[in-house]
Amino acid sequence: MDIIRFRPYVILLVFVQLLPLLLFSQEKYPQKSSGISNFGIEGGIQITGINDPVMPISNSGLGYSLGPYMDYILSSSINLRVAMHFDNRKFSLENGKPYIYDIDSNYHATNSYMDIREDFSINYITIPLSLVYSKGTGKFRLYIQGMLYYSILINSKQSGYNNLHISDTDAPHINTSLIPDYNGPGLYALNPEIQNINSSDLGFSAFIGGVYSVTPEISVRLSPGVTIGFSNVWEDPIRESNWSQLYKITIGIVYNISL
Repeated sequence: MDIIRFRPYVILLVFVQLLPLLLFSQEKYPQKSSGISNFGIEGGIQITGINDPVMPISNSGLGYSLGPYMDYILSSSINLRVAMHFDNRKFSLENGKPYIYDIDSNYHATNSYMDIREDFSINYITIPLSLVYSKGTGKFRLYIQGMLYYSILINSKQSGYNNLHISDTDAPHINTSLIPDYNGPGLYALNPEIQNINSSDLGFSAFIGGVYSVTPEISVRLSPGVTIGFSNVWEDPIRESNWSQLYKITIGIVYNISL
């Protein structure tokens, strides 16, 4: 599967495949009534990407999330969930210009070029608050989750390159004073511009999937989902960008315990 082309219709496809099992199984392990807390751990892969006004090409990356959660059962089908996840997101940006435009001389250097790539790996602690709907018959239940999350930046890593090529024919016509250690036409490996990541992120996620009850106490869940980010990815407020691609496939294991 090409992760760059992953789209939310995959979630609908999974839901359609699970629906017959959810509707036509016989009741065996129903969810318990209110007053029960569920403790579990969930994790999975996430495909993340952003839209950026400066770099025209944005490629999605494959990250992951993992952490514990706790449910408080409000009714036989609705839970309130709190969690804490280690949240890794990756993406890359590219800006390849087949020519260089010199604003001072109004000259198009058509035989020169710039090639920039920036790769990011960003780690957050994410705290989600969710309402979970779970309903079905037999061992299988339909699972729908709406989540509001707040993420706190731990660290970020940037790698990549910033290559500039000046041709013999273009060199006399462009301003090269801003190129460090310039000594004539050729290829220059410049230091990449370091981008500062915003210290926090806020967004909303929605998941649709299924729950399989292994025993009355232990269940396993598979839930694909999508996320809408509300916060700017960058620390710079002028460079506005958000998480335009944040798709998740989560697997959760829950242990039901009476309080």
